[in-house]
Amino acid sequence: MAFALVGCTRTTTMSWREFNAEVISKHPDDVIWYCGSKDGYDCFRLISLYDSLHPDPSGRSKSERDYRVLSTDTPVTHRQPFSTNRASWVSWAQAAGLTHG
Repeated sequence: MAFALVGCTRTTTMSWREFNAEVISKHPDDVIWYCGSKDGYDCFRLISLYDSLHPDPSGRSKSERDYRVLSTDTPVTHRQPFSTNRASWVSWAQAAGLTHG
C-alpha cells in the first residue's frame, strides 16, 4: 500500500484485491464513489453513510478517504475522465456494471 499526496488530499494507492478487502468489504454501509480515471488509475472516494446524508457545508468531511487502483486491475467497465465534480461521480458498483444508473 502506498500513499500519494495530491494537493491537500491524501490518496492511498492499492491493488484491487486490497481495495476490495480493506475498503469495500469493511465499509458495506458507507458510500464508495468512482470519481473517474486519471494517469492509468481508477479513482475512488469513500464517504461515511452519515456524512453522505449530512454533507459538511465546507465541502469535505473528515470521514472522506481517497483511493486509486490501477485501471488494469479493477472491474470498472464504464470509465470516464477523473473529476472533482461530485455530480459526475457514480457508485463503484455502477462503474463496474454491477448495477444500473
